Amino acid sequence: MKFPKLKLFRPQHPEKYVGDVNKIIARSNLEMKYFYRCDTSLNILEWGSENIVVPYLQLDNSRHRYYVDLYLKVKDKNGNVQEYIAEIKPDKFTKTPRLPKSKRRTKGYLFECKNWIVNTQKWKYATEYAKERNWKFIMLTEKNI
Repeated sequence: MKFPKLKLFRPQHPEKYVGDVNKIIARSNLEMKYFYRCDTSLNILEWGSENIVVPYLQLDNSRHRYYVDLYLKVKDKNGNVQEYIAEIKPDKFTKTPRLPKSKRRTKGYLFECKNWIVNTQKWKYATEYAKERNWKFIMLTEKNI
């Protein structure tokens, strides 16, 4: 399995970042694009990367920690402020894996299924975590950049 090359992000507006501005790591090009948007958007008042940790249980009841990709504090066009935690994923990974046309359960398909189960648990707990704080949990993909 090939892992993506990590990139250091340097904000133009470090005062907006919640956390250590010298340790902002983008794990994908998609994350890098969102970080740039967070840094330069006037509507985004504060943001942070992997600074929110959500405890969650997997289906086998084992305990884990989910480092949510983004924390956002956003002002809308009416001046209302809303806080979000967000997962950044390619759109194809936000949907249930589809069985290949050959109907064979390949290693790739089984790997996607396992990741889907883990991710849905993370997202379930993140949604509850956000709701308890009057925040919202959202998915960010290349389709809504």
